[in-house]
Amino acid sequence: MKTEYISVFGHSHFLLPNLLPSLNRVVVLDDDLIVQKDLSSLWNLNMGSKVIGAAQFRGVTLGQLRAYIAEHSFNINSCVWLSGLNVVELEKWRDLGITGLYDQLVQKLQKDSLTSQQLKSLPASLHAFEDLIYPLEDSWIQSGLGYDYGISSFDIENAATLHYNGVMKPWLDLGIHDYKSYWTNYMTNGERFMTECNIH
Repeated sequence: MKTEYISVFGHSHFLLPNLLPSLNRVVVLDDDLIVQKDLSSLWNLNMGSKVIGAAQFRGVTLGQLRAYIAEHSFNINSCVWLSGLNVVELEKWRDLGITGLYDQLVQKLQKDSLTSQQLKSLPASLHAFEDLIYPLEDSWIQSGLGYDYGISSFDIENAATLHYNGVMKPWLDLGIHDYKSYWTNYMTNGERFMTECNIH
């Protein structure tokens, strides 16, 4: 199973409640995401008691990741959630002490020196927010543009955001050709950074 296609919060995301102490809600966008439509209604999204609004990755359940999270109890039928576009209730996060829980989970996983940093953050993120995920409607985000050749143009054009998770980023030569134009539409041509970094 290609776990690199499963994007969840990494270590830096767990600094959000401390970095933004005066905010109660934030919308987090990954750096490989394009916004195509208005996201303002996410500010009024009622997530009940949940902490994160996220798209679910129905292709993978926690049961299929048993090898990475075997030491912990979990609902094997729960779907994996994805970063990319997330609505985060920082006040509830602080109240529940999620950053501290995440740190404890990472410390437990540190014992296994063969586990990479990426695979340590995957189970720790999944467990820290277990039962605290509000599933966003599919129309908010289309993921997989960095690895999946089979996404229809209809699904791409109707999504509010496009997530190029995977290794084939649209600014690289190995990016998937059919999806590159959606990214280039938003590129700032002639900008010094783009020119110096040979981004085309």
